[in-house]
Amino acid sequence: MRAAWLADRLGEAVAERGLVALVDDQHGVTGTGELVRTGEQIRSLAVLEGQERDRAERIAASMARIGLEAQGAAARTQAEGQRLAAALEAFAELVGLDWAEDATRRLAGRALVAAREREAAPL
Repeated sequence: MRAAWLADRLGEAVAERGLVALVDDQHGVTGTGELVRTGEQIRSLAVLEGQERDRAERIAASMARIGLEAQGAAARTQAEGQRLAAALEAFAELVGLDWAEDATRRLAGRALVAAREREAAPL
């Protein structure tokens, strides 16, 4: 992972040069040509490492969200299937068929296939 690689490089730089590996003085030149310290700047390796960590965090969050959405869809589909099975069983009992018999369940399965085919047929 790039963030880990950058973190390793940053760690090496800090070990070699101390905090100056992270932040260094920024200089400018006055109107008379004199070099003066104008502030501090964060070294590019530190900036890149931070950006890469942020990017990795966003990707991980997106992956987690997608996984949760897929789990939710699967749970909804399963619940829908259970409701449909319960409705078919109740219908079979209402018309006097024994749900425990294989023939009744096969007939319910054929009804489901026919319903799917009707949904898929063009209008």
